[in-house]
Amino acid sequence: MVNRLRRDQAEKTLRESENRYRSLFNNSIDAVLLTAPDGTILSANPAACRMFGRTEEEICRIGRAGLMDMTDPRLPAALEKRALTGQFRGELNFGRKNGSSFPGEISSVIFTDRDGKQKTSVTIRDITERKLGETRQEQFAKILEFSLNEIYVFNAETLLFEYVNKDALSNLG
Repeated sequence: MVNRLRRDQAEKTLRESENRYRSLFNNSIDAVLLTAPDGTILSANPAACRMFGRTEEEICRIGRAGLMDMTDPRLPAALEKRALTGQFRGELNFGRKNGSSFPGEISSVIFTDRDGKQKTSVTIRDITERKLGETRQEQFAKILEFSLNEIYVFNAETLLFEYVNKDALSNLG
């Protein structure tokens, strides 16, 4: 009787743990993949399906090679670092089902599951908007710096200059 109660309690604890994991997995706004270190994809959350424009079955079938831009020059170093250290965090390029590509921030960790098999947890965030913002900021900075006009940017509260381009600087002495 005591063994039965312990087993029932252990099963309940396991179900609760699985429900917590499933909730995190299903409700993440980032793509989450459970994979093997060789690139086999075992499961993909709903955010991954939306991000890549594919069903979970498609994602699992095509594996890493079908989601990543295999021509990204950073990929070999990323895989090597993960193989050596057990983890990787960085930026890589990915591809959607419609053929478009996008920059992503990826974190990947190799772990051993309770059956002793190596698995990989992979989280991917689409950083397209951030990259566009960075590009616009760089373009704006170049426009300011190479303008043939004097450009002064000052803080309206302190009346101190926050930016002065080279032509304005030469005029100020």
